[in-house]
Amino acid sequence: MKKCKEIFFIGEKPYKKNDAGNKARLDIDNILRLLNYHQVENIEEKRFKSQIDKLLYILTYTNLKKFYHMLKVKDKYIFMQYPFYFDFVTRRVLNKVLIQNKSILFIHDADALRNFNGKNIEDEINLLNKSYMLIVHNDKMMQALKNNGIKTKIVVLELFDYLLNKEYPNRHYELDKSVAFAGNLAKSEFLQKEEIKDLNIKFNLYGPNFNSKNIKGKNIKYNGSYGPEIIPYEIKGSFGLIWDGISLNECAGSFGNYLKVNNPHKLSLYIAAGVPVITWKKAAIADFITKYDIGFTVDSLYDIEKIINDMDNKQYETYVQNVKKLQEKVCTGYFTRRALDEVEKLLEFNR
Repeated sequence: MKKCKEIFFIGEKPYKKNDAGNKARLDIDNILRLLNYHQVENIEEKRFKSQIDKLLYILTYTNLKKFYHMLKVKDKYIFMQYPFYFDFVTRRVLNKVLIQNKSILFIHDADALRNFNGKNIEDEINLLNKSYMLIVHNDKMMQALKNNGIKTKIVVLELFDYLLNKEYPNRHYELDKSVAFAGNLAKSEFLQKEEIKDLNIKFNLYGPNFNSKNIKGKNIKYNGSYGPEIIPYEIKGSFGLIWDGISLNECAGSFGNYLKVNNPHKLSLYIAAGVPVITWKKAAIADFITKYDIGFTVDSLYDIEKIINDMDNKQYETYVQNVKKLQEKVCTGYFTRRALDEVEKLLEFNR
């Protein structure tokens, strides 16, 4: 489908980190450019040493000119990525752009749904309702937002893509009792439980903020933190684990409960790496894993060993081959492009 030139977008340059934290935002930005939507400006996420540094940066001629150009855009269809993880002034400008246009928001996180930073659910719903359309993770997130008062139109993404610019990982995975776990290790509190040592499972950890003093299990091995373009080629284990919160028995706590509506980006990473997946049965992505038959779900981490013990190589190979069917789609932007096609079908153009 030829993309409509009447649609604009705000480009982003997120803060560069040695992990995949900003990968989803960068990929969406790149896909919008590849499809020839009209970029209004390219805004940058920065880290500041002091409030004075922040103020001096915001007041540069370059930034003031960007703000002016963005605020001039009115009554247009415009893609924006949400939340607005930028300085206070840039957020205010983006809120204004959202209100004065027919804004289409890619939702990366609905912070109020995960009780993040004490964000008020009413304030976030009011802001989101000022948009023209939302692109959300999955049906569960759509329903949760509607239950909390969202009235605007919604398109479901189903899965974040994970663009790779070189040959996709083609490692030969074998069935054993080892799992990979990638992510921000500081917030993955279940890894710090002393009881994890009783699990007859080997955990291969990847990501920032690893603290060996907090890890009690000798069955846990830290393999380092890699950039988003490298880590898919480094993953080792028979399965990629998606788990969050404070407990081994369930995904509990704010981050754990958020899995009930969230699509963790590590699912896209594991598919890009070509490895089957394990997650919590009550996670929103459990439906996706079951639909495409790319792994299994559990009530508790204590269930993993028995399920693997009962699994034969034929079943495991089925998972591997089904992941490979999704791998090319994820690595080439299929799910984002499909959502954009759906958005265009719903827009009220005079064709």
